[in-house]
Amino acid sequence: MITEQPKYIVGIGASAGGLEAIKDFFINYHADNDLSFIVVQHLSQDHKSLMSELLEKVTHLKIVEVNQDHAILRNHIYLINNHTTLQIKNNRIVVTERSDKNKTLTYPINLLFDSLAKEIGKKAIGIVLSGTGSDGSKGLKAVKDYGGITMVQHPDLAKFNGMPFSAIQAANPDYILSTKEMSNLLSDLTVIENGNSSEESIKNIEDIIDLVSTNEGIDFNLYKSQTLYRRILKMMEYQDIHSIKEYYDHLQYHPQDVKKLCNSFMIGVTTFFRDPEEWEFLEAVVLPKILTKDIIRIWSIGCSTGQEAYSIAILVRELLGNNAAVKDIKIFATDINENAIHRASEGFFSDSEIQHLPKKYQEKYFDFNGKYYEVKEDIRSIITFVQHDILSTPPFLNIDLITCRNLLIYLNQRTQNKILNTIKFSMNKGSYLFLGPSEKNFSDKYLEEINVKRKFFRLKEKFKIIDMDNTSKINKKVKKADQKTEKVAPLPTKYFSELERGLINYFCNSFIVLDTDENIIFSTDDIGKYLKFPKSELVLKETLEFEIYIDIIREVKKVIADGNTRRLKKLKINANSQDQSDIIIRRMRTSDGENLIIIEFSTSNDDKEEDIIDQDNNINNLKNEIKQLHLELKRANKKIEMINEDYQVNNEELMSSNEELQSSNEELQSVNEELYTVNQEYKDKLDEISILNDDFLNLFQSAGIASLYLDKDLKIRRIAPNASKFFGIEKEDIGRSILQFNTFFEIEDGLISIIDRAIKSKEIQEIEIKNAQNLSYLLRVSPIGSYNSKSDGIILSFIPISEFSPIIQLNKNVELYSKVIERTKALYEYQQIYSWSWQKDNNSFHIDEKAKKFINYNSYETFFWRSLEEQLSEYHKTEFTRKINNSIKDGSSFTMSLSVGRYIIEFTCMAKMTKGKVSHLYGTIKDNTQSELNRKKLKQLASTYLELSDLDQFGTFKMKSNAEKSVKINDTLLNWFEFNSQEHNYSLDDIIEHIHPEDRGEFAKITQQKKFSIVVRFITQSKKTLFLKFEGVNKTLEKKDRTMLLAIVFDISDSKSLEMQWKETVNIAEKTTQTLALQNEQLESYTYIASHNIRSPLSNLLALMELYENEKSAEERENFIDLFRKALHQLEKTVNNLSDAIKVQQNISLERKDMLIKEELMKVMDVLSGQINKYGVLVSFDIERGLRINYPEEYLKSIFLNLMSNAIKYRSNERLPIIEVEAYEKDHSVFIEIKDNGIGIDLDKFSHRIFGMYQTFHANQDARGLGLFLTKNQIEATGGTIAVDSTVNQGTKFMITIPKEKI
Repeated sequence: MITEQPKYIVGIGASAGGLEAIKDFFINYHADNDLSFIVVQHLSQDHKSLMSELLEKVTHLKIVEVNQDHAILRNHIYLINNHTTLQIKNNRIVVTERSDKNKTLTYPINLLFDSLAKEIGKKAIGIVLSGTGSDGSKGLKAVKDYGGITMVQHPDLAKFNGMPFSAIQAANPDYILSTKEMSNLLSDLTVIENGNSSEESIKNIEDIIDLVSTNEGIDFNLYKSQTLYRRILKMMEYQDIHSIKEYYDHLQYHPQDVKKLCNSFMIGVTTFFRDPEEWEFLEAVVLPKILTKDIIRIWSIGCSTGQEAYSIAILVRELLGNNAAVKDIKIFATDINENAIHRASEGFFSDSEIQHLPKKYQEKYFDFNGKYYEVKEDIRSIITFVQHDILSTPPFLNIDLITCRNLLIYLNQRTQNKILNTIKFSMNKGSYLFLGPSEKNFSDKYLEEINVKRKFFRLKEKFKIIDMDNTSKINKKVKKADQKTEKVAPLPTKYFSELERGLINYFCNSFIVLDTDENIIFSTDDIGKYLKFPKSELVLKETLEFEIYIDIIREVKKVIADGNTRRLKKLKINANSQDQSDIIIRRMRTSDGENLIIIEFSTSNDDKEEDIIDQDNNINNLKNEIKQLHLELKRANKKIEMINEDYQVNNEELMSSNEELQSSNEELQSVNEELYTVNQEYKDKLDEISILNDDFLNLFQSAGIASLYLDKDLKIRRIAPNASKFFGIEKEDIGRSILQFNTFFEIEDGLISIIDRAIKSKEIQEIEIKNAQNLSYLLRVSPIGSYNSKSDGIILSFIPISEFSPIIQLNKNVELYSKVIERTKALYEYQQIYSWSWQKDNNSFHIDEKAKKFINYNSYETFFWRSLEEQLSEYHKTEFTRKINNSIKDGSSFTMSLSVGRYIIEFTCMAKMTKGKVSHLYGTIKDNTQSELNRKKLKQLASTYLELSDLDQFGTFKMKSNAEKSVKINDTLLNWFEFNSQEHNYSLDDIIEHIHPEDRGEFAKITQQKKFSIVVRFITQSKKTLFLKFEGVNKTLEKKDRTMLLAIVFDISDSKSLEMQWKETVNIAEKTTQTLALQNEQLESYTYIASHNIRSPLSNLLALMELYENEKSAEERENFIDLFRKALHQLEKTVNNLSDAIKVQQNISLERKDMLIKEELMKVMDVLSGQINKYGVLVSFDIERGLRINYPEEYLKSIFLNLMSNAIKYRSNERLPIIEVEAYEKDHSVFIEIKDNGIGIDLDKFSHRIFGMYQTFHANQDARGLGLFLTKNQIEATGGTIAVDSTVNQGTKFMITIPKEKI
């Protein structure tokens, strides 16, 4: 029977390289969503796995190494051991021993997966990670066949990709992901399920992504799946949909929501000069190298709304200055989002979008039209904005600088590589790539990283791709900055292979390729010496002088008509040059039958004998010869087929032999994987040992006691600090015998004698010695024991005892020590430290009675620590048992912090040895519960103080005594005083010298009063006057009757200046009087307000009456009767409570009530239900879950009623009325927004009186001009604010803020 049954069981199979993948998987898995994990890795039977120990450090889940049949608990990890296989039977993990005699190859991963599939079906999840061979492939297919979820580590990311490749081919898994993406997907599994099966939920998510991709023409399957999942869940939450299937069905019938979801997939965050340090590097280092060229081409990929492209254009203009006119500059700015490109091409930006742009650029490159900032023409003219999908649309060529910032991080690795290849193909040799700060290092043999921190790369050599992986064709639209759309004919993806193979490697001269519409769809790198680069359309006409264009296009049309190659000689293509060129025009047919025109340019040469046209016309003869050869080749192929049949017979025999070899190879692979796993675990263990060794060395240096470590032959093994003072040895003497050195101290019987006694007795020997300076030391000789209890060496320790002699002091101060012991006992009791002891011979315990209470120890129990073990966690229990057993066995001591119930105790254990054996164990139990709490609080206080100190908001002032008058001040006071920061030693007189003479008497109080709080004027070094407030105490110290002065200093100069502004307070009082007069006047309008509040319910009753009269069905009429009752009830309540509304004007506090905002909105919906049904109004809520407000109920209902009834009243007849209500808590305030798509308000005309009494803005006979006036007064009376944003014929939005302290 499964207890705490998991929702899913995840089987993870791995082999060579799997330890690293498994660790990375659990490092990124942070959820507790009721999953259980069973990990099977190929292990050697001769090696105990260290995986449990290694995984404990990276996961919060409990780890169990399965050695026997085991129940499956949720949020647990179960690990295979080195001598078993695991299967699931009857809802338990069943262990089968691997026999040493059975040497046949086993497939433990297949066994686990197959049992998972058959036992739990759809609740099984199979994961295959790094490894060689094919284990796991069949089992993963079984999981998929039984309806489970299957995942495989991406082969490119696996250390060994044999198992992932085999699993992909055999099982066609649901997901091929990185380990991190797997962890994230499983973390979200219970969220995306929400009542559906996991398979169905994930299928629906894939269907949603496919639906968006199909509708919008963008392949989102190339994006990181985890990013898309989270955005889908966010949109579901926004639309209050709780099921993936329900959301998918909703999208199928609401294409506008598909569009919204698509926009949420495309992250469009951009600003001018985002990440300033990177742009400074671009301006100072990269652009100056690019701008030396005459023809400059820059491409901004993923430009969003254009700020990045305009930033580049500004820097180019700034660096070129007046030379910009003589340069041929073109900046291509592309993005997949058509709306973003359209907005970018317009060149209009708001205040908030331009606020981070330096003022000098705002004034120089932008015009302000009163509402927006418009980019000037000299910047817009060099930028071409293009809707472009870099994954499917051919790139621009011969680019000098490409920016692609924060795009690749949202795509999977394969797509990243594809985009990078496209980028490298577009770049000139030596050109630059500018990536975002979050991108990883993409350096390879083509790209070198020129700045690690700022992600700039340079193309070292020209990149050529014979066959670009472009599989779809999406038309791109180009938008110029003047908002006119141009068409640029892209190079169709199907031409790439033909052009690359048939042209680039064939022609040695410069050439271009045209389609039949004269669009230039391809060009070689050096074509610029013949053609001028177009500033508008990429068509032939824009690249040539008009007369030359006429001559060429006439011949082009002839070539298209008859297919014959033509040549134009000695044309002067460039009017500014005397050079003449020859042009050859050819026709090329693609595999689809389309015509392309190839125009080749070459320098004229009169001596050239070769007639290229004749060569082209002779090609037909060559084709005929090729056909004849092709027939001969067919005959030869038939002979080869006959020979091949003989070879196939022999091949079958070889295949049989090969199968035997493959079986042997798999066994060798299995052994190799096991060795690799063992090696990886040992490597991790060695890393830990290395860290421990470093700690050990640091301990030597920090202990300060001189020590010398000798092996069993008395040779020097290790030298601790200061040991040379006693023997005159150095580090180079390691390995030499200690007998070769003279001692610098006196010792009775000699050093060898005491060492011999320590070795024979196996006990520590101590003796007092003196060195040449007559300083006393305690020489401690400690034998070192090895794992088999044999002597392994000696440690010599020299402990300084010159200032005390333990034996003499003990004899002289027995009485004193007795008192100390009594005080220690009292102190122990005060600190809640209690003793315990155990006598081995009679197995008896003595426990302090007070300790028994908080460790729940029963006096009748024999083993005290066994009782303690039962109260510990599994981890502490294992560790505690091990250490106790070690203490009993070899007398080792330990101290351990334990959690026992609600107490935290420090348990100390020591041993007493008799004749080399443990006779007693004893120790202490300390209640550290309060200490731990105090330590955490102290740590928080210290952290808070340091954080406050870093804010430079206060200074600290410390003086040790009146006699010395030495003052210490912190850096904040040094800055305020303008003292030298290098000198921190100041006296009190130095401070008094800068105190205003009139305040020095007041300042003297700091040394006279026990507690003081004074304000004085301080004159800084620059003669600036500061008002400083000193608050502190004079504390008497116990030693030498000295005092300590501690003070905190505040700069209250600003507060003092505020005191001088008392006149403004008088003005405020006068304004308050005027406000009261205005309120008295407003009270007279109470009757109008009352009638206004009643009007909406009455209007609703009239609307219900009209619907009731028009309804024929008796059942529906009965429903309207219920609505009548609700409306009348609300009307009665409104009338009864309207008297409270007068309290708004009288500033009298109304009774507040704790309410759910959503419930109050639903009450208002009931009141307005008649009008909502009558006019078909759509109302949507986006209310933060559980959002409450402590507020006058009538006020809140009146606010919602006024604003929502106005939204209905002033609806637009041209569209379906929509009201959107959003409410959330932020920054200690509640924010409420009510938005409609009605006829709107002209704020340019009415903004100054929109909340005035009797103000109406539309010809509506029911309008009285009191609704917004009443709403504003109600909100402001409770400490809130209201604002409005409206656009004529688009709608209105009211924004309400109520401070939390007012709630």
